[in-house]
Amino acid sequence: MRCYTSYEDALRIAAAILLLSLVATTCAAQLEPGPSEQELLDSAKKLRADDIAFLLEWARAGDRNSQLILARAYDRGYGVKADPAEAFAWFDRAAQQGSALAQSNLGWLYEHGRGVALDSEQAAAWYRKAAEQGDAFAQFALGFLYHTGSGVARDLSLAASWYEKAAQQNHAEAQYRLASLLEMGLGVEKNTADALAWYRRAGEAGHAEAQASIARIYSEGREVTRDYAESVRWCRRAAELQHTGGMRCLGHAHHFGRGAKQDDREALRWYVKAAAAGDAESREALQSEWVAQAAHDGNPEAQFVMGLRYERGFGVERSLGDAIGWYRLAADQDHPPSLSRLGKIFGEQGQLTEAENLQRRALLLTERRLGPQHADLPALLNDLADTCRALGRNADAEPLLLRSLKILEAVYGPDDIRIATTVNILAALHLNQAKYAAAEPLFRRALAIQEQALGPDHPDVAMSLNNLAELYRVLGRHAEAEPLYDWALVIAERALGPEHPYVALSLSNLAELYRDMGRLDDAEQGYRRALGIAEPALGPEHPDVAMILGKLAALYSSESRYAEAEPLYKRALAILEKALGAEHPGLVAALENYTRLLKETNRPAEAATLEARIKSIRSRAATQISRN
Repeated sequence: MRCYTSYEDALRIAAAILLLSLVATTCAAQLEPGPSEQELLDSAKKLRADDIAFLLEWARAGDRNSQLILARAYDRGYGVKADPAEAFAWFDRAAQQGSALAQSNLGWLYEHGRGVALDSEQAAAWYRKAAEQGDAFAQFALGFLYHTGSGVARDLSLAASWYEKAAQQNHAEAQYRLASLLEMGLGVEKNTADALAWYRRAGEAGHAEAQASIARIYSEGREVTRDYAESVRWCRRAAELQHTGGMRCLGHAHHFGRGAKQDDREALRWYVKAAAAGDAESREALQSEWVAQAAHDGNPEAQFVMGLRYERGFGVERSLGDAIGWYRLAADQDHPPSLSRLGKIFGEQGQLTEAENLQRRALLLTERRLGPQHADLPALLNDLADTCRALGRNADAEPLLLRSLKILEAVYGPDDIRIATTVNILAALHLNQAKYAAAEPLFRRALAIQEQALGPDHPDVAMSLNNLAELYRVLGRHAEAEPLYDWALVIAERALGPEHPYVALSLSNLAELYRDMGRLDDAEQGYRRALGIAEPALGPEHPDVAMILGKLAALYSSESRYAEAEPLYKRALAILEKALGAEHPGLVAALENYTRLLKETNRPAEAATLEARIKSIRSRAATQISRN
């Protein structure tokens, strides 16, 4: 049997997924310390379909490391179709051999009922085995079970004890929860100073909730000297991580002049950000009488808020006309967010030339006021790029997105979560331009950033998996696309629930792949299931419903099932006309598909009428492009 004589050699083998067994009995004397279990798990990302058979041979022979990697492969769909039950089986075999990481994963699977019936008692038992071996996540998870009384008798003292073990290993969530118990005196003696110390450790590690807690303690001055300036400093750090409480805190600070300069314009800016992220208290603040009065007095920030209120129905009856009126008042005072918002609205209505002019004005004003490298610019650049794409000017969109990415990298660093969206947008542009070699590394980069920052089971990770899978579908690399689509669907169902609209989108994407692969029955089933989720979740007249209807109709047409396809095409077209207007360029694809059906069913006169309409829409869009 071959032995591996260095750590680098073992890692190389792991990376290539050739021989992943570290044979302790015959090779121990020759081996330097080998890859950690976590490194072996991470190596599963490099698996390809032809590696699985080789890995299975070693795993079945009892090699624990191969079992661990194979479990992750089936869990995440790396090189093989995601199969939760198979993942559970291999984690179980590795766990029985004493793998702490397998035991920890097995506890998670039992806790969440993935691949096995939900069993909190078994979850606690396996977490305990891993925790006693020093696995930080298992220590935290066991503490959480004691905290909530799930699978074990509720015991806050034991919860604090296990949280502390994980916290000492720099597990930020454990540090935060231990601090919460210390602050409230639950399961431990109340100690605000120790609580603040643990909050600070978690906060320095980037835990936004801990940062907001530090801000609250200093603002309230409970058992510490009240310090509004220090409170605002931590609020700002939490807000930079998109924590709604941190944003709201900055709104309060500027409105009341506590720890920051009294400035209602700045207060409103932060309240708006928090409200847009779903913060109910900030939404209530925006409905205050002083905001309406400030708007009537000519404050452009308050006028923008009134526009938002009418656009989204915050405390008033929704009215797009009134919203546009308030936005125009603020835009007339060169208020960049109002100009940008008007641009977005006009773009959605198909008035792309007006949209571009407004967005360029917003970008210019923001550059003048904040400088050419400010963090507020990328969102404006991305919106303008989107309008250029809608106008068919991909060549103009690309430099805008590249500039956006360059600013984000300079402000936040190359691996910060805040750059992932722009990386995905740029990759999607390259995909549309058929620049596949440029698109793939960008999609992979966005995915890696999100997995690292958000964890592998976050909905944003599912979106990036879908994006990468779509690239592989277009390239005809179906064997690589399918497990990615499968895993994206698993994440979406688990994180958002089986009836969430994003689950419908994932199903629709997977159905598209099945159609390309000739698995037409699977494709039809996927489209129908997607439609069954999207209609009740979004409403029967939502554009996403139209998209699914159109895809299902195209499937029926490809099978010459024209009688079933035609009413779907008609309904999809009616939805889009209502949502976008009769002359919007977004109707062209739907009109072309229906025209094709009319020709295939020998109705040339009706087809000619639609072709004339398509020509008119394209001519109008071309005129808009030429004006720019």
